[in-house]
Amino acid sequence: MYIPRSGNEEQSKYDKIQAMFQAHFGDTVLAPITPDPQKILDCGTGSGVWAVDVARRFPSAQVIGVDKSSVQRKDKPENCEFMVGDINTNLAQFDDDTFDFVHSRILMTGITKEQWPHYMAEIFRILKPGGWAQCTESSLPLWDEGGIPEDSNYVKYRKMMESVIERNQYLISGDDLNQYFVEHGFIDVQVIGNVVDIGNWRHPQDPQLVKGREAAMLVYSEPIADLSMALAEDFPDVEKRKEFGEMVKKEFMTSNYPMYVKLHTVIGRKPFQVPV
Repeated sequence: MYIPRSGNEEQSKYDKIQAMFQAHFGDTVLAPITPDPQKILDCGTGSGVWAVDVARRFPSAQVIGVDKSSVQRKDKPENCEFMVGDINTNLAQFDDDTFDFVHSRILMTGITKEQWPHYMAEIFRILKPGGWAQCTESSLPLWDEGGIPEDSNYVKYRKMMESVIERNQYLISGDDLNQYFVEHGFIDVQVIGNVVDIGNWRHPQDPQLVKGREAAMLVYSEPIADLSMALAEDFPDVEKRKEFGEMVKKEFMTSNYPMYVKLHTVIGRKPFQVPV
């Protein structure tokens, strides 16, 4: 279901995610990590914008960003590096107890629900005792305030995606993150929730929130055409499926419907004494 993009398009998406988080959470590092970490890992780094920012903030740390696609940034500081790899398999290259902080956000379809337990186990393994993990995902599907016409393409799409998610169970929801952390041995687990409007339908005055909401509009509209490819049972004809995805995306971008997304950030610490 996940169709990776590359080049400027993908980098632009992750830069917008960074802007959205900064506007709505006030920071992109929510875990209370040590002020002088030595090694930090960013899983699914995308454009590398988070890794570059964190490398500048923590010059004591070697920051590694891992992604399926090659990352090229001219603004990369010396303590930041990027590796090509699949986080579903390539975390095995790192030794136990290596990182002070492991981060990921909005992996969405880059990792299936079946793969999340292994992913969390690997994060726990490679964290140093006392190290922190921070993961953020959206609750699925999108939410709205109501009043959207039932015959709109958006409503049709939302209902179809709800059915797809229920049938296939291949997407994790942000609501599931807390359980994964607890089950895999993390302690001091905290859930930090936030509601992000998509677009400016509330007409907020705060320029930072306007920036974040506009970013959310772009971020969550981009996958629609790709996600619609999962609707094979509803649209067996490939061309009609693509056409429907484009219609939904256009409506999504121009209608000013009262839509929002629920973001769940979960932080947790690896205990100093890990039960054998």
